[in-house]
Amino acid sequence: MSLAFLDTQILVWGIKKECTAGQEEMIERAEYFLKRLGETGDKVAVSAVVFGEMLLRVPIAEHQRAWNEFTRDFIVIPYDGPAALAAARIGDPGEMTKR
Repeated sequence: MSLAFLDTQILVWGIKKECTAGQEEMIERAEYFLKRLGETGDKVAVSAVVFGEMLLRVPIAEHQRAWNEFTRDFIVIPYDGPAALAAARIGDPGEMTKR
């Protein structure tokens, strides 16, 4: 079992089923990807920032319900200063070549 850390776009396509014109196939691909993660038993995590982005265009009255449903299937990781430093290291192209 492993941990998959997802960004907003996969969730917008796979959960909210939203896309821009020309990206329609991404909804199906993201749905399949999320389904496969569930089948393999992999844990799925997102940052608190990503969860907040997911709530855009969701009525405020539905936010608590969305949180309750979302946290049944996903781990929401706090995003603070140390998390920002770690994310920057992960995204640094120079660090990628060291692996």
